[in-house]
Amino acid sequence: YTILLLPFLFLGKYLKLKNSLIALGTFLALISPFVFWNLKDFFRDTVLYNIIIQRSRYDSLSINSLFYFLTGSDIPRVVVIGFTLSIFAFLARIKRGISPSIVLLSTATLALSIFMVYRLAFIHYYYFAGSLLLLSIVLTIKESTKNSAQ
Repeated sequence: YTILLLPFLFLGKYLKLKNSLIALGTFLALISPFVFWNLKDFFRDTVLYNIIIQRSRYDSLSINSLFYFLTGSDIPRVVVIGFTLSIFAFLARIKRGISPSIVLLSTATLALSIFMVYRLAFIHYYYFAGSLLLLSIVLTIKESTKNSAQ
């Protein structure tokens, strides 16, 4: 889920192209044995499983579970994708004077909104977003004390 940080790091100009290429190279080096071993199963188990294959869990902590218990069906994927893209577009528009705390706050907001409407959402999903939120608060305090000291 840390991949959700990337667009906001690019928008805030905190992630340079050289660093991105180094990270991408490291990532590719780490996954290459598994890709070469069996590309079809690797793609199916890592990408398709989470997006398409995994069925909804109605014991999860999501709005989709509530929607299922009220209506008997899942929230349509088009609605979930539209909601997620609109949240991202809104957060991407708030890029003026983007600071590290805003980057983490935007990522936490996007992660929380995805987890709330996605088919799966358990406590460790929210722990990730909550940790980003707490880190954002700490950075905001640090930034405000740094600005007031100047």
